[in-house]
Amino acid sequence: MNTSVSNSKDKTDTSSFLAIGNFLTLAQFVYPDEFLLKSPDFESNYHVDTPEIVVKKIIHYLAQEVDGSLDFFDVFLSAEKHQKIDRRESEDLLAMEFVNSKINHYKMEVKKLLTGVSIWQEQLEFLRKIVIEGPLKNYKKGHPNLTTTLLGWGGNCVAQTMFIIGLLSPYRSQLPQGQKLGVAQFTDHLEPILIDGGGVTFLVSGKKVLKTGARLYKPEFLLYLLLKKYDATQQSTVHVSRLFIKARTKSQDHFEI
Repeated sequence: MNTSVSNSKDKTDTSSFLAIGNFLTLAQFVYPDEFLLKSPDFESNYHVDTPEIVVKKIIHYLAQEVDGSLDFFDVFLSAEKHQKIDRRESEDLLAMEFVNSKINHYKMEVKKLLTGVSIWQEQLEFLRKIVIEGPLKNYKKGHPNLTTTLLGWGGNCVAQTMFIIGLLSPYRSQLPQGQKLGVAQFTDHLEPILIDGGGVTFLVSGKKVLKTGARLYKPEFLLYLLLKKYDATQQSTVHVSRLFIKARTKSQDHFEI
């Protein structure tokens, strides 16, 4: 009996590696230009910052809060590596090249959509439909994993929020007056939002409401949560209370925060 259990486990482990191999082979043909499968010994540009560097970057950014001075994606992906969330080994560089290629593709799409635009709502709805039918199509409960989400295996609301906030955060300075990008935190849900005088628009579901029972935070809240994961919040001079968004509707009713 022990032998059969051992064989079953070996088979499962092997199949997981085969699944990765099959994905990489498929990606070579489906995404030939993006995936960079040029030769077996190509050198990857993908890198992972050490935990110390990630914490230092986050603390410095929270103190400065200069839009565009930190690439949220670099921090998110490095943190997943450190916390073993994506459970990948260093030899999976091809998969990570694919992840970064997809991120860069959608960064360019966002740049084209938002450059020189004074009203975001129509463009954000277009972007929402693109990502919901694309990289965020497969929802997977209990998997806050940006890496596997972008590989097409699915992720939950945390992964969806990281992806959209990562794309839009550098453009916050271009938002029309009175509009704010943020994150809504419910008891069991997280979602990126756009706040204006007319209410809150949820950027994954597409719903717009006048009031919400969620706590509303600046996008930097995601970075603060990472500091908590690293047990490093005491190193930052920024308390979580400074990341609250105090928003009002046109009728001057407070959103519940």
